[in-house]
Amino acid sequence: MGNERRKFSLFMAIQTVLLVCLVLVGMMIFHESKILRKSVRILQKVSESDAYNHEGLSKKDTNTQERNSEEMERENKAQPISDQHSTQQLTNQQNGKTRKRASGVIIFTTMRAGSSFVGELFNQNRQVFYVFEPLHPFGSRTSHAKQRAQAIRDVMSCDFEHLATLYQEAHQSGEMIEDYAAQCAKDNFCFKMKTEYLRRNTSLCTKNKCKVPFKPAELSQICRGSTLPVAKIIVELDLTQLQQIIESEEHDVRVIHLVRDPRAVLASRREVFEKYNSSKPYSVTSKSQYLCSHSEKSLHFSNCFNSTDVRCHKYKGLEKWRDKYLLLRYEDASLDPLGAAQRIYDFVGIDFDPKVRDWIAENTKLKTKGPPSMFGTGRNSLDAMGRWKNTLSLDEVAGIQKRCAHVMKMLNYKHITTEAQLHNISLWR
Repeated sequence: MGNERRKFSLFMAIQTVLLVCLVLVGMMIFHESKILRKSVRILQKVSESDAYNHEGLSKKDTNTQERNSEEMERENKAQPISDQHSTQQLTNQQNGKTRKRASGVIIFTTMRAGSSFVGELFNQNRQVFYVFEPLHPFGSRTSHAKQRAQAIRDVMSCDFEHLATLYQEAHQSGEMIEDYAAQCAKDNFCFKMKTEYLRRNTSLCTKNKCKVPFKPAELSQICRGSTLPVAKIIVELDLTQLQQIIESEEHDVRVIHLVRDPRAVLASRREVFEKYNSSKPYSVTSKSQYLCSHSEKSLHFSNCFNSTDVRCHKYKGLEKWRDKYLLLRYEDASLDPLGAAQRIYDFVGIDFDPKVRDWIAENTKLKTKGPPSMFGTGRNSLDAMGRWKNTLSLDEVAGIQKRCAHVMKMLNYKHITTEAQLHNISLWR
């Protein structure tokens, strides 16, 4: 009996110990679970705090970026166009290449070389500020070389306040070449109705009339709001006179050198001259010497851009011209207007405007009765290219070819020696 009682007491003691151990284990598990839950809550709070802080920083960064963008935009509007556009990188949508956009473009050519058509490739672009012959008042006189150089710099910088001063000074000196069409000094701007960017500005112009004289400061502001300024100059200059602006660190101006067969240029000039001066003859042969001497000097200069010829050593800074110069033959543009336009836009660094494409389609395949307008931009481009062969005699052609032989060779124009060749249409299409 005593043994059984001792066994029972031992059993109860063991059971009590086990129960106490279970209770202790349970308490430890509960405590650890509580700690774990508390830790989870702390981590959640930290995570939420981090998320909030990150969101706050993102919002702050976004607001800062927006404020910075607004400030930069305000600052850009106050900067000259050379600072605003010259270093901007653009992506060409046609071929995906990244390219630098020019700060300005000069169409460098001569009278009756097809520049009106090439100019319209820019004038029809709603983002481009195209200026038609801003050097008109200064002519080609050597004495006006400084004024011409400064005027083109003013246009490329959209500084029409200084340009207006140059026009007024030239007008007051009595040496200004002025006519009814240009009105440069009177309007503070040359050939205002030929700049579509201004005509589209309803605060300045209606369809056929502008509020003149323009305020030079307002012109400058409007120009700086465009993608870039483009100026067509046709005075008898040579490329060397553009060196200062091409080599300037303030600008990224590019030059499109438009050339045309001298026989076509002279035939067209005679047509215009005789229309307005019917009593005076116009000798294409004698005039050819002057035309081609200027052309030859510019072409020799352009050939030096990538040449090691010792004769080129007299020119300085030629390396700056290599990516800023495009030679374009009018005949090539006539044969492939769309291709030429695309090449021009790629060279300048802006995307090809579809509206310009439409304008080309409408203005290069016109079928009209009689000859096209002398100063118009719409014409059948193929007919325009070889039209001179119907107005020049074989003797006149021979005289021009003799005086322009070197220029024609440099530009790859074929010589004509017979009547059959002169009237062979296949040679021009």
